[in-house]
Amino acid sequence: MIRVLVLVSIAITLPAAARNADGTLAVIEYPNCGAPAMVTPGGAFSVRLREKAELFLVSEKTRLPLETRWTGREWGLPTGRCRLPGDLIPGDYTLEAVTPGATDANRGVVHVVENFPDTYTIAQIGALDLRGDDEASFTRVRTLLEKAQAAGAVFAVITGGLASEETAGIYRPIVQLLSTAPIPVFTCPETAASPVAATFWGRGGYVFRFGADGYLAFDTTGPFPADENGPQAAWLYRVRRRIRDSRWSIGLTQYYSHAMGIRAQLTLLVDDPLDALLSSTVPSYEGHPLSTAPWGHTALFPLPPGTSGIPWRLLRIGAGIHEIAVPLSKPAPKSE
Repeated sequence: MIRVLVLVSIAITLPAAARNADGTLAVIEYPNCGAPAMVTPGGAFSVRLREKAELFLVSEKTRLPLETRWTGREWGLPTGRCRLPGDLIPGDYTLEAVTPGATDANRGVVHVVENFPDTYTIAQIGALDLRGDDEASFTRVRTLLEKAQAAGAVFAVITGGLASEETAGIYRPIVQLLSTAPIPVFTCPETAASPVAATFWGRGGYVFRFGADGYLAFDTTGPFPADENGPQAAWLYRVRRRIRDSRWSIGLTQYYSHAMGIRAQLTLLVDDPLDALLSSTVPSYEGHPLSTAPWGHTALFPLPPGTSGIPWRLLRIGAGIHEIAVPLSKPAPKSE
């Protein structure tokens, strides 16, 4: 599946504002460039805002008012579902929010695709460790995402850390990197370990669907993974039910350990077990590496930091969930 750009035929002025001037999220918290929406014409996607607003889907060709049904609150913020018209042209769209006091826009975060294939490929990417003073590290990530696209990945999930340090200075260029990525990129929340991250990527986790499959991204980056006393355990219990009817239920997180909060583990691995859990750590139990959760049958797909380069792989999702070989790059033609 190839992302299609919406071509210009009628000039429409795109909103100048995108996030706050310093790159932090403004009115729209979700979707964003690290947690985009993928949807088909006639389908619906979820939103989470700092305050209720009129919502529009914007391209260079159109500015479409969205039918929004407000559904409640999540992480203390209003949530809703936006329905798309059935004749909408596939492409990448900006989500615009208009309140009495401001206009906000998250550019290119709604990816309207023609259909969801039954079998598809995704790229799992480990720790990026981007550094603000190292442009080469950003170039490596761009090149990797282009390779993933060329190999047929319909989207990428980053289950490792984004940056070598959690500062606003490093997150600002990462926003630009992900906003212009060749395929949609889903990141794992880092808000427990870094309040700064929450201002750029949103608080807590999120859930999304790709066709018949459901994905749940959650935070275990704090010193006490999925702390029993925090709000995440109750949130996981609620949102796990949203994707219960999925063909495959797939968890995304940076860190998994059998020492994770017991309430979260009961929800995700025992009472209503995920089919797979993608992370960037190799979990072990009593000194032995694990391929499945120590209780239950959730398949574990760890992708630890590599000794050279950014670790990544391709996963084929269809009748099963399994790793496939990354196609070798074709050699450049010899000049005569």
